[in-house]
Amino acid sequence: MLATEIGAHVNPVGSMATKLSVLSIGVALMLTSCSTAGGAVESSTALGSGRPESPCLDPPAAERTQHAFVASVVEPNPVASGAEATLSVSAEGLPKDAANGVGAAWQCWNGSEWITTHWIVRGSGGQPQTRQVELGVTMTIPAVALRLPNTYPILIPNVSPGTYRIEEEIFWDGGLTAGYVIVDVQ
Repeated sequence: MLATEIGAHVNPVGSMATKLSVLSIGVALMLTSCSTAGGAVESSTALGSGRPESPCLDPPAAERTQHAFVASVVEPNPVASGAEATLSVSAEGLPKDAANGVGAAWQCWNGSEWITTHWIVRGSGGQPQTRQVELGVTMTIPAVALRLPNTYPILIPNVSPGTYRIEEEIFWDGGLTAGYVIVDVQ
């Protein structure tokens, strides 16, 4: 089968580079996040950027109250660190064929932007997982497209109490957008 890249961005960091892409392989999707060791990991993709070594701070009020085009809900919210929760994504205002993949970015505010620190992997047919973003580690999350609306279990990363965000790509034939939801961890 041919792989068609529907969203990708490469952002050089000195001689290093990172890449985040969503590949469509028939009905299967592969979300790959790559980085090389030796410097800050940066990416300016629809899923935000990632610098795992950056501190997480409280986001400004404008970031907490900003609304995404795609409505998403985490329940319960607030939620305990390391707890299981559910992530629901709405299809309201989207084409009938709108879908998302199994992976979503867990992000924190570093003082100027949202950065990806973990990947959330929905429990579709299995246990939900979180995977920490690490320098020099390539992470591949294979998935079948999940039609919207949908609700799946997720595992909240073991993080300090604070305000975080889950962001993901929503796609359909000829379109791509990002959705996100603010999550308060106790």
